[in-house]
Amino acid sequence: GRGGGGAERRPGILLLADEKGFSTPGLRRVAHHLASRGYVVLAPDLYQGKPWREGGAPEGPEYDKWCRSHDDDEVMAIAQEAVQVLRDQRSTMCGVVGFGWGATMAVRIADAGRPSTLVAAVACCPVKLGADMVSDLAIPTLLLFAGSEIGEAQVTGIATALADSKVPTLHRVFEGQDHGFADREETSASSEALEDTINFLKSQFSRAETMAAAAAASAGPGDENWRVERIGGPATDADWFPEGQHGGFSNVGEANWNEARERWRAYKNPHVRPAPPPPVPYDTLNSLRGSLATPRRTFELPGRMTLPAMIDVLFDTWQE
Repeated sequence: GRGGGGAERRPGILLLADEKGFSTPGLRRVAHHLASRGYVVLAPDLYQGKPWREGGAPEGPEYDKWCRSHDDDEVMAIAQEAVQVLRDQRSTMCGVVGFGWGATMAVRIADAGRPSTLVAAVACCPVKLGADMVSDLAIPTLLLFAGSEIGEAQVTGIATALADSKVPTLHRVFEGQDHGFADREETSASSEALEDTINFLKSQFSRAETMAAAAAASAGPGDENWRVERIGGPATDADWFPEGQHGGFSNVGEANWNEARERWRAYKNPHVRPAPPPPVPYDTLNSLRGSLATPRRTFELPGRMTLPAMIDVLFDTWQE
């Protein structure tokens, strides 16, 4: 689903489906609900037409085989392309909301902190989530668990990992609920999870706007933090190939350019532009054209002129 059109800037939501794919009635219900709150919502086909078989629980050898058939890096690439589509829809900031295996992908995105327009993540019933995956999240993250699929020890481990987070994080366990409760049938628990999601996204979008405004207000004439040379440092081989020379390639240059672009769009120049000059009188323009047509080495304009007016004068002089 997609929120209202027009030129108005709206926050975007990247909606990552669970194992059953993006065409389920439950996911469509969630998408429509988010769109009704004013968000631009995009649900990409993460599994490229090959979701997990209907009715099967996300566990066991067959599920592991299905997971291996969908390369994590390929899924991440699809998600990043979807964020670019949201940008094209004039969404200057985005959140990612995932369910099931899509929730695990949302955590991976939150851990990577890229693209830079993503400012919040919500993961509902993530699959195979370990404490090590949430120990160093780069963007604010909300984790929602079904009580039947997570033990007390796992909750304690995740809570301990989140305790030292440098960004706002929350987690909640819905006791008595099974995997997939949040995006299947509409129940009181699924409605409550959706409201938790919306409230978290709303607070983090507001936080991001406040931080961007504060950064712009504190920027002096020399504080053009959008310049690429002010983002990070010189890239090393470890930046380009984070998994080693034989691992995947990370396009640091593109990431820095996108970050610079978003900073530039948020930047508010502290200088006040002077008012445009008044129109030059017709007689003065005629006199100006005649003077410019004479062979003189220097010439002084009668006063400040707009660039379009100057171009018109030069064009007329050339035509004559």
